[in-house]
Amino acid sequence: MKYKSRLVGSTAATLRQLSIMVLVAIAFIAIPVASNAQQTTSSIQGTVSDSDGSPVANAEIVVVHGPTGSTSRTSTNAAGYYVIRGLRVGGPYVANLKGSSSYGEEQIEQIFVTLTEPYVLNLVTRVTEIEEIVVSASQQDAFLRMGAASNFDQENISGQANINRDFKNIIQQDPRVLIDYTTQNAISIAGSNNRFNSLTVDGVRQNDDFGLNNSGLPTQRAPLSIDAIEQISVEVAPFDVSFGGFTGGTINAVTRSGTNNWDGSITFQNSNDSLLGDKSESDSVDFGKFDEDFLSATLSGPIIKDKLWFFVSYVEFTGTDTSALDFGPAGSGRPNEIDQVTQADIDEVIRLSDSMYGFDAGALPRSGQDITSETLLAKLDWEINDRHIVTVTFQDVIGNNLVPQGNSSFSNRLGLTSNWYDRSEDFQSVSAQVFSDWTDAFSTEIKIASQERKTGQNSLAGNDMAQMTIDTPGNGSIRVGSDEFRHGNELANDQFQWKIKGDYLWNNHKISAGLERDSLEIFNLFNPASNGIYEFDCINTLATDPVNGCANSYEGRQAAELVDYSNAYTNIKNDAAASFEYEINSFYLQDSVDISSQLTLQYGFRYDWYTSSDTPALNSSFESRYGFSNQATLDGRDVFMPRFGFTYDFDGGTTLRGGVALFSGGNPNVWISNSFSNDGVTIVVPDNDGNIDPACEDVMSSAAAVTNVDAFSVAQEVQDCMFQGAGDVELTDPNFDIPSTWRFNLAVDTEFDFGPLGDGWLFTAEAVLSEVSDATEWYDLARTQIDTAPDGRPIYDTPSVYDVMLTNTSEGYSRTLSLSLAKNWDTRAGYFDAGIHYTFMDAEDVNPSQSSTVSSNYGRPATFDRNGRTLRPSDFLVEHRFNGTIDWQKELFGDNTTRVSMFWEFRSGKPFSYTMREYSDTRVWGGDSTFARRDSQLLYIPTLGDPNVIFTSTGDNPGGLVNDPAVEAQFNAFVAAAGLEGYRGKIVPRNFDETDWRSRINLRIQQEIGLFDIPGVGESMLRLYLDIENLGNLLNSDWGRVEQVSFPFNYTAVDEVSINDNGQYVYSSFDNFEDGIEPESFFAEQSVYKIQLGVTLTF
Repeated sequence: MKYKSRLVGSTAATLRQLSIMVLVAIAFIAIPVASNAQQTTSSIQGTVSDSDGSPVANAEIVVVHGPTGSTSRTSTNAAGYYVIRGLRVGGPYVANLKGSSSYGEEQIEQIFVTLTEPYVLNLVTRVTEIEEIVVSASQQDAFLRMGAASNFDQENISGQANINRDFKNIIQQDPRVLIDYTTQNAISIAGSNNRFNSLTVDGVRQNDDFGLNNSGLPTQRAPLSIDAIEQISVEVAPFDVSFGGFTGGTINAVTRSGTNNWDGSITFQNSNDSLLGDKSESDSVDFGKFDEDFLSATLSGPIIKDKLWFFVSYVEFTGTDTSALDFGPAGSGRPNEIDQVTQADIDEVIRLSDSMYGFDAGALPRSGQDITSETLLAKLDWEINDRHIVTVTFQDVIGNNLVPQGNSSFSNRLGLTSNWYDRSEDFQSVSAQVFSDWTDAFSTEIKIASQERKTGQNSLAGNDMAQMTIDTPGNGSIRVGSDEFRHGNELANDQFQWKIKGDYLWNNHKISAGLERDSLEIFNLFNPASNGIYEFDCINTLATDPVNGCANSYEGRQAAELVDYSNAYTNIKNDAAASFEYEINSFYLQDSVDISSQLTLQYGFRYDWYTSSDTPALNSSFESRYGFSNQATLDGRDVFMPRFGFTYDFDGGTTLRGGVALFSGGNPNVWISNSFSNDGVTIVVPDNDGNIDPACEDVMSSAAAVTNVDAFSVAQEVQDCMFQGAGDVELTDPNFDIPSTWRFNLAVDTEFDFGPLGDGWLFTAEAVLSEVSDATEWYDLARTQIDTAPDGRPIYDTPSVYDVMLTNTSEGYSRTLSLSLAKNWDTRAGYFDAGIHYTFMDAEDVNPSQSSTVSSNYGRPATFDRNGRTLRPSDFLVEHRFNGTIDWQKELFGDNTTRVSMFWEFRSGKPFSYTMREYSDTRVWGGDSTFARRDSQLLYIPTLGDPNVIFTSTGDNPGGLVNDPAVEAQFNAFVAAAGLEGYRGKIVPRNFDETDWRSRINLRIQQEIGLFDIPGVGESMLRLYLDIENLGNLLNSDWGRVEQVSFPFNYTAVDEVSINDNGQYVYSSFDNFEDGIEPESFFAEQSVYKIQLGVTLTF
């Protein structure tokens, strides 16, 4: 195990961290201070009144947690109100109302509490017919629900099919949560960007703070085991002011704790190639050798009974990444065959890479690639006394994931393994929390947390080679060498958080106030293209291959062009590293008041302000161009966020709830880091225009640059043309506003009788509306419009560098309407629990902000004008979604439960755009060369006989003057098939079309088998289970298929566009629809069934 050596070296440092945190946290016990963010505990609250409704003051309520014996107590105030906070989620709890001279004692049992929803227990004293005064619970099992949220406990978690043992498979039951299986299982909540969510574990934020992972998580797989989760909630619109750091949604996980009982589990589950599907529709799928194992263990119990408890969880995963098998050459049988590349082409490129360049280009694997991860969580709970509790949590996660690069169906390109890279994460977190009840009215919560994270991105053949693309005879290409974005790439970020919160009960008001601070320290080396990027027109020389050879051949080491070289002006990659720190500070204040027994109002505000003492290097040339500097940061920026929520309980089991709030945060730090890394001073490009040194003019295409290409070193003549201050600038707008979104929520929950189908039906109708206050957008200051294209879009000049600024847009929204119906039955045939949901969504944005780099966020979203984007349907839009669960349990023999659970969904496809791409590096629409050949210019559909467009064969582009009717007919057939006739003479809008509907059914069958009693521990049990993911494909190979247009969700309909001397567009190269309109990529692993067998031993 990797932990053995790893933990030996880090134990001392970790223990020091833990000791300091616990001591600091305990020190706060002596100070009655005011706290929290995302919640980790729950509460019981209510009133005590007599039979006339008059409040009963000074009534003592004692709550006891059964598994630990932990006791909490309080007394009602003059208004008869009480609140008991800091309770572990779950239960069972027993509530006691202690007797007095006017009434006797009463005990309420089997109370279970959940995250974010206080348990409401109103107690009434009454006189019986024999004049005995007793106490009754008038609203037992009632929760105060406010805002859009869902909660999942251990019972739910253990019942769901979960092949990759990830909490995402649990939270997707929420009708507003969408998991994108094609992009690292990215989570979109209520139509929001997956990068704008927040994950908290035991109240400590654990996001992908820098913003490189589509999943939004700080690790390659989930940072904690599902066996370690006590409860997990999804908060879509929480109106509590303690929630912050997101504009999407927040996922709040609370881990398990030890009790007075010794408990443990060992789980092993396996899937292999014999348990995978091999066909989707007409496509046969062969994953080669595949094996995936999970080993998970937990142990918990008392260190000191009734006082100190521990919980430990460990998971080891070893598996196979089958994405390596998604692409292949003609005849390979891979899900996405590149017909323009043959195996003979690949073999020749591999041979030449070794003999001419001295490196191993790597073949396409015949089986998936190995991946691993390990996850450790340890937790201590210490009840100092019944007024003070300390909790300490430690996490350690390591793991990797394979990322195949260079493959593109649209560009007819295959990337060999030298272009692929291994992404790894090394994550550690330690936190301490103190919960204190100072009086019956006043309590506090203090949290301190520290995190360290290192990200590795290592090309499989090393990070020191140039990236090279070689055209094949069939009009395809092969890519080898280190991926351009891995040439210089190293990342580490450290985070320290502290939070203090106080709650005070005053009459019927529950007043909360808190102060928080998150400090982030980031080191980022991101120096793409620092080994050079080359393109070759063919594989062999004319001497070797007179038919397909050429002058600019890979064999001859003669490149057609040095496409890009960017580096620190010293030509030393590590000199481009950037580091900076900043802090997010928060203060919040809130009042929750029970206006009556039916109406609760909650109102308050949250105020965030940012501080930083670091600035990017001053670029004097930039300042002279525009009259302001490139040194703007987040320092001094702030956002004020008002919050309001309400809940009204009607008689008869109906509740109306809603509210409005402003949310901010969740934006990746990489966007801020861009201004530190790319200041135009440190990282530069060659002076190709000769502005600084006339001898450098056209050096990128000079004989020295492209002759005798060395895979490991760019020509010295090019390096000599690197000058400090001559680079692209990426900056933050001096007037930048912290991104924020208004969110409105209105919902009705009702319980009703459905006649012969029984009572207890639960129906919810819920609307969540989000309106952008400030969102992110990028704008290039360097470009100036100089002309207009034949279809009316702007043509810009062609500056030698770009100056792209992170700025704001105030446009954008999402709207979701969800309808839910749930019911459970306890029958002779077993216990049934079922729910069904429908969600309608409408979402539009200006820039989807899908990427981690400025060049991608500015250059890749489909548009007709990069400096003038318009509001259009969002990349995250899924217009319709039906989903649901059904769960059946019965003891078929003895006390052993048989359980069958199913999750299903049926949802509409995702949007994509029809685009066109300029011929080679002609820069038809102008702009910096960085954005040339991007497949992002929205497609213009000419009218029949349109004088502004002619069609030619590839050989007559650019600049063709004679129309080819056969090529025009081919394009017109595409227009008809794609349903674009209505856009004749127009530009097709962004995200005009969408992919096909998709479905998924996941099934779990499990059986308990009681074993034997363990002395001093209790009963042991074996649980056998079988999970089937994508059951539909198992039943019918035409079902469960996943197709999607790959990022950036653009279908390049016309691959070569130029403007001729007559001012006409010249269209040619329609490779993507020669065989019909099939814009989607086929995702093989996600389209076939997968079976997993598991066994768990519990005691």
